[in-house]
Amino acid sequence: QVGFFSTIKEFLDSINEFIEATYLELLRADGMIEAALIIFIVSVVPSVCEETFFRGFVMRSFEFKYTPFVSALITAVFFGFYHFNPYGLIALIILGVYMGYSTYMSGSIFIAMLLHFINNFVAIMAFFIFGEKDFMETAVFSSEALSGQFISFFALLGVFVTFIYYVKKYYNTLKNKEVQRA
Repeated sequence: QVGFFSTIKEFLDSINEFIEATYLELLRADGMIEAALIIFIVSVVPSVCEETFFRGFVMRSFEFKYTPFVSALITAVFFGFYHFNPYGLIALIILGVYMGYSTYMSGSIFIAMLLHFINNFVAIMAFFIFGEKDFMETAVFSSEALSGQFISFFALLGVFVTFIYYVKKYYNTLKNKEVQRA
């Protein structure tokens, strides 16, 4: 059993190393024009193409048979596996659920496109600002650094939940105004 799990871990590690090397090569810019092109290729193109496919086609297709939440969840799993990042799979699925929720609540795919763009743009800018060593580091944190990571996680979770609350409140207000006009 230990050999089996060790083999799987080695395989996933090799995939992860390949993905990191690919990202490093893709994101390396030697000037402002290359940086702008990278931002376009890594932020704009995927946000439009992936959201059109996943939220516009796949999720909407699942909504003919399933509830919006189940449709968003199934689509998010496909979205996570599509990115072929074994150690980022859970985060990608959560991000996919968030994009699906935003599409469903807003009734517009453009919100998910905007959120997807912002996510990719912030990641690229972090890479440009902090450099490849700090950005691509996947080592386990020390216990001292782990407490800071938990604080950051819960702070960002609070921002996320607050954002979802206000988005839902805003769209409920819009729906109530539409009902009153009718």
